[in-house]
This record gives sequence, C-alpha cells and structure tokens, in this order.
Amino acid sequence: MKSAKIYVITHKNIEMKLEPGYAFLMVGAKSRENIPEGYLRDCVGENISEKNNSYCELTGLYWMWKNAGEDIIGLVHYRRFFAKVKSLFIYRGRYIVGNKKGAYSILNKDEIIQYLQDADIIVKQSEYRRQTNQYLFEKNLGNELWGQM
Repeated sequence: MKSAKIYVITHKNIEMKLEPGYAFLMVGAKSRENIPEGYLRDCVGENISEKNNSYCELTGLYWMWKNAGEDIIGLVHYRRFFAKVKSLFIYRGRYIVGNKKGAYSILNKDEIIQYLQDADIIVKQSEYRRQTNQYLFEKNLGNELWGQM
C-alpha cells in the first residue's frame, strides 16, 4: 500500500486533533517561537523558511517537495481541508451545502488514496466570483498600478 501524508500548513497554533495521515507543518518556523510539540517545521532539512514573509505557504510546499518521503503528499492550506459533503439542500433551484453540524466530512487518508486510483491530483472545486482579479486589484491598490503590470 502506498504511504500518504497530508500536511496542514499553518503559521500559528491550531487547537484541533488531526485524523491519522495528517500532520501540522509550521511555516516560517525559522523565525517563530513557541512552536507546539508535534508540529513539523519548515526550517529543517532543505528549506526556504526564512523567505516565508515573501512566499507564505509556498515555503511549506517547498519543504514538502524536498523533504517528504511519502508516495502521496498533500497540502491543506491554513485549515481548508479537503472534504466531502454529507448533506445538500436545494434552495431556489440551487444545491446549497448544509450549514448544519455534520454537513461536511474531512477526507481521511484511505479515501484520498482511493480517489487517487482514478486521478493524479485532487483539487478543490472552482468557485465563481463576480469580481475579476483586475477589479479587486484596482479597488484595493488603485488602477494606476494595474496599468503598469
């Protein structure tokens, strides 16, 4: 059987018990104090931890690329887990994910391995956004900067 580990990228302590097959990876660990016991750190082995202020979770992705030994690796971005929907509701002709407790179930290691029997990669479902990247950029940073890019 293939080995698998999903790394939960974080920059702070998370009060949460993880399922088997998941592990916390503290990014920017080189410059952090009081890292909780049991957390992996992106500052060991081959790493770019000191660049976390510029590259955010990518320092964790780099660490995974260079140091993880599992056959299958995954990245959970700041507690945004891969999940399956346990309940759907129809509202005004649309499927709505239930917001009641238990509406989601985090994928476990065995389910991830099973999904990867038929696919090379798992990604989140795309989201429709009304605003374009250009609109959001200009709204927050000014339209004169967008034209310089």
